Amino acid sequence: MLTEENKVSLLINRLGGGGAERVATEISNYSNSKIDLNIVMLGYKISYDINKTPHSLDINAYKKKKTTPIGKIMTIIEGSWKYFIYLKENKISLSVSMLEPSNMINIIASSLAKTKCIISIRTNPFGDATSKIEKLYNRVLLHLAKKKTNKIILNSYSLRQELVDMNLCHENNTLVIYNPKNIEDICRKSGEEVDNIEIDDNKYLLVNASRLEENKGHKHLLRIFQHILRTHPSKLLICGVGSLEEELKYFAKILGIENDVIFLGWCENPYKYFSKADVFVYPSLLDSQPNALIEALICGCPIVSNDCDFGPREILDDGKYGLLSLKLEDKPLSPEDPLTDAERDFKEKVILLLDNPNLRKDFSKISEERLNIFDREKLVNDYLECMYDTLLHP
Repeated sequence: MLTEENKVSLLINRLGGGGAERVATEISNYSNSKIDLNIVMLGYKISYDINKTPHSLDINAYKKKKTTPIGKIMTIIEGSWKYFIYLKENKISLSVSMLEPSNMINIIASSLAKTKCIISIRTNPFGDATSKIEKLYNRVLLHLAKKKTNKIILNSYSLRQELVDMNLCHENNTLVIYNPKNIEDICRKSGEEVDNIEIDDNKYLLVNASRLEENKGHKHLLRIFQHILRTHPSKLLICGVGSLEEELKYFAKILGIENDVIFLGWCENPYKYFSKADVFVYPSLLDSQPNALIEALICGCPIVSNDCDFGPREILDDGKYGLLSLKLEDKPLSPEDPLTDAERDFKEKVILLLDNPNLRKDFSKISEERLNIFDREKLVNDYLECMYDTLLHP
């Protein structure tokens, strides 16, 4: 039975696309009778279907899209105060958060409100940092989390081991929960027809899905695809939105491949493309557990992924369920530069799959045995049980 002691809030930046946002939506939609769960957002953007309307803190920096260092500091200050008031007024017993700056805001506000606290870290805090200030910020966050939170949830065992080895979290104070997936729904949607673009049976079809941001490796992918086209007539579909969209379109034009690359933007149903692709290509430079890679696996799409830290190798079980390339370098590359060793390796693995339909079928078939570890019901229940257990115990 729900009581005042069971009130839980889940703080997240917004629900405007992204892996953590999808997980938060799944948890909210699958809430149970043990806890009264409410989603709280810093901004107000929703891309997913959610059963219960979230509360927005209406943070100024999120309304004005300020991402400067000063804007981030102001977000934490304003967010911490507004969230503290929300926790007190709504008599929240446990506060859970995902992503930055929501995790920092949660730690500060819940400490002030004397509310139990759980944070979820979903990427390598140091691999994602682009400056010394960001690395310092992340180190402060983890030290605070180690002392001030009841539990830290991670979505990768290898990421947890990395943080434990760095003495930034205790193994007994962390919990690994993979990203929950509605496998039945994904499989159903994967069977839908593609009617917005023309699929040429005489060309191979490559698909990628991720945010169009620097650390997702799209420039590597476009350079690699230019070389694949020289021997294998193909189309490349890219699902996703982000700050680099126009820059990537221009990059494709400079490479002379703009007619063979289709930027689909935000896709309500990317699975119908995954299921019809010859290869799902994932060049991300940084990830802890990429949703799109899991969803491509569920759709039975053969995969070539960059072997970036943590996520892909763990999902693909060291290459058993998809091919891993040499690690792509995180450095600027121009259209004229020759392919790096890692880019050539990625290209060769894609071509290996394109040239071997039986190998593609083998990967498609074997992927079925991997799906249960991402089952939504079990994993969402793991989140909810973690919350309920934290409510019951100090």
